[in-house]
Amino acid sequence: GQVRHASLAWLPGRRAMVTVGFASPDGSTFEASFFNQPWLRKAYPAGQQRLVEGVLEQKGRFAEAEAEYRKAMAADPANAGAVNNLGNLLQNTGRIDAAIALFRDLVATRPDYTPSYQNLGICYLKKEDPAGSLPWFDKALSLEPGNVGALINRGHARLRLRRAGDAEADFKKVVSLDPK
Repeated sequence: GQVRHASLAWLPGRRAMVTVGFASPDGSTFEASFFNQPWLRKAYPAGQQRLVEGVLEQKGRFAEAEAEYRKAMAADPANAGAVNNLGNLLQNTGRIDAAIALFRDLVATRPDYTPSYQNLGICYLKKEDPAGSLPWFDKALSLEPGNVGALINRGHARLRLRRAGDAEADFKKVVSLDPK
């Protein structure tokens, strides 16, 4: 079967529950839940953040998700994942300038964290500024030359700038890295 969705919840007493929804080839679906397995604690150490990601945002409860991300950041200011996820939530709810400010702070404190550069580029694309997005995608690619998402996004920015040859090179590289 194919996994259709997954969510993680931390229950009272630090018990973890993962629910995974599957779809079989015949179209039928079912869910399976796993409780308090040792592998869950290893696989999902940032349980609160994963809960927000898997449940609150998917259900459109953005204010609650933002509050949870901010709690995770207050508990661990070095948690780049929480900062990055909050930035994504901000940009996805139309607060692009706030997301840009957050991502810029993140690249200043964690210059090795590739997702923040890519997300800055995406913010500039959303602001209809493809030229402004290119340095951010270039930086992401300097850190991770095979980053398929950064290559695709840079290709789209280059297309918007009518640089078809450069865009084609990015897309060809994507195909060479991930032929599917």
